[in-house]
Amino acid sequence: MLLFFLVIVLFKTLNIIIGNDISFIYSYERQKRNVYRPSLFKWNFRDTINKWKNNNKMLNWKKKFNLANWRKKNSSTLNKEPSMPQITKVSSNLNLNKKRNSIIYYVDSKLRVENIQTALSRIEKETCLKFTRTKDSKKTEIKYLPGRYFETIFEKNLDNPFKIYVPSNSQHIGKIIRETMHALGVEYEHNRSDRNNFISVIKRNILANYRKYFEMVKEKFNKKYSIPYDVRSIMHFASYEFAKGKHKVLNCKDKLMKESMGKSNYLTFNDARQLNEMYCSNPKIQYQSCYFHGYQNPKFPNKCKCLPFLSGNRCETFISNSKRCTKHNVHFMNRRVEVYDFIMGPNCSFIIRGTPSKRIAVDIKFTDMKFKYTSLCSEANSIEVKYKNDLSISGALVCPNEKNFRVVSQNNTIVIVGSNYKHETELSVVAIEV
Repeated sequence: MLLFFLVIVLFKTLNIIIGNDISFIYSYERQKRNVYRPSLFKWNFRDTINKWKNNNKMLNWKKKFNLANWRKKNSSTLNKEPSMPQITKVSSNLNLNKKRNSIIYYVDSKLRVENIQTALSRIEKETCLKFTRTKDSKKTEIKYLPGRYFETIFEKNLDNPFKIYVPSNSQHIGKIIRETMHALGVEYEHNRSDRNNFISVIKRNILANYRKYFEMVKEKFNKKYSIPYDVRSIMHFASYEFAKGKHKVLNCKDKLMKESMGKSNYLTFNDARQLNEMYCSNPKIQYQSCYFHGYQNPKFPNKCKCLPFLSGNRCETFISNSKRCTKHNVHFMNRRVEVYDFIMGPNCSFIIRGTPSKRIAVDIKFTDMKFKYTSLCSEANSIEVKYKNDLSISGALVCPNEKNFRVVSQNNTIVIVGSNYKHETELSVVAIEV
């Protein structure tokens, strides 16, 4: 009797253990299925959404303009006859681009064609891109149309042309360039993920329908070309653009740059570099590595494209000044305080270098009275003073006036450039190591 009772107890105990094990395994498998399948679905959905966003945000610019094929043709043409000099191959290739591979654009009759052509010619000068005008609005890739503001409209259908709106009463050449580059896939400078280091955006002052033009882009897009932030980039908005009334929208944190922010009429060095790296690089053509932020020249791809005060195949030498300027243009400070008198003219430059561990404070004054002073500085009437660690970043514009211009460099180098300066003038420069 006792034995029978023990057998029954043992059987029930084993049944509970086995049952629990089986129920545990079953619940685990069920849980695994319930968790795994939804997570797989979410991953696919998220991946699809990301692809959709990327395709709609960036669009396939190269496919639309056939620029990928253009680059392919360029490379094959440039490498077709290795025995020929490089310059001959480049020039013949440019003729081919003008005939067959230009970007077709149309200009509405209410706009001034000359302004559009000037803007596009400045892009052509700095890049490999070519533009051809058509009078047929249906057979074009870019349409320039009259509008209230400067803006670019991207159609969902890639077969439709990009629409660039230009105010009829204010056809600013720099902003035409900006919107054309935006149509080519270059993002607005003030939308970079690192913008808060250089500007502040006052969102409450932006017109509600245009806040989309101030949305910050992802960091990975900024790092694609490793180009530093530049408030004088032609892709940068001005302080009052799309503003409510007279309220400021963008505030520049560098006081020396705030007056020239968003007012450029020419591509900066890094603006051109970004377009060239997007569309004009020729990986099949070998060239030596470039110094001082140089990169592959889009017109002579076996050489480097250099900053305006440098030259050589690798940007290894300073450009000599013309006879219209002070000839000696590279100065090494031998004392803590140095005083220089320069004659500045078109395309001239002066480089001042101090002790490597020091910075340089400079005081610049226009000393002659040959032409009228002005307080409105632009590339045409100003010299440029570069004082950043990275000399590829645009410097401050200084135009003739009665006030002295003072700045402290971020390292031991100051460069004074007159790339677009149209006059000859005398400068007094006091440099102090600090």
